[in-house]
Amino acid sequence: MRVRTEARRRAIVEAARSVFAEQGFDRATMAEISARLGGSKSTLYSYFPTKEDLFVACVQEDIDADTGEMMDQLRSTQDVREALERFGKLYLATATAPRPIANYRMVAAMPPESGVGQRFYDQGLRRGWLRLAAFLEELIAAGSLRAADPWVMTMHLKGMLESEHMDQLLLNAGAAPDRATIARRARDAVEAFLRAYGLDGDPQLASATSSEPALKKRRV
Repeated sequence: MRVRTEARRRAIVEAARSVFAEQGFDRATMAEISARLGGSKSTLYSYFPTKEDLFVACVQEDIDADTGEMMDQLRSTQDVREALERFGKLYLATATAPRPIANYRMVAAMPPESGVGQRFYDQGLRRGWLRLAAFLEELIAAGSLRAADPWVMTMHLKGMLESEHMDQLLLNAGAAPDRATIARRARDAVEAFLRAYGLDGDPQLASATSSEPALKKRRV
């Protein structure tokens, strides 16, 4: 009887990650991944029944690791503006790097019936953004931001940070932004975000209540 271990699972994910990066999802095979790993296909299938399962595990681990680092940046200072700018710079640098862009492209090329796109969003992207929404909810409770729907706030910040860069990269219509551009984009996005949700404007905004469903209903 084979004993499944976390170390073995991680080794499989690492081997698969390199094969997907080199060959793309369509050309990658479970046989190649098992050969890269140095084990049998039966062992591979005992951990991941399909190639889709393995691919989702790879991108989910990437997103979880990146999100953890970003949350560390958010909590590294008590200053809201500084925290959000640190987060913004790290997010934009990460999201526009080659591997995340390649993952987006691979997922977008898969047929809807594969379900990979939905899983990529639910188990990876959405789960990561919910962590930021929870952080914003804490700031609202502490009186550091005006009351609003944390998920809507999160999506607004995401859109302003990404700006034109994600479209250009996904369409091979531009290069990844350099460090100066990333810093400027993060600063501008946070400035706009705080103009919308900070407490320096109309005092009535601080007591506004959200018309959206509570964040806890969205948590996974």
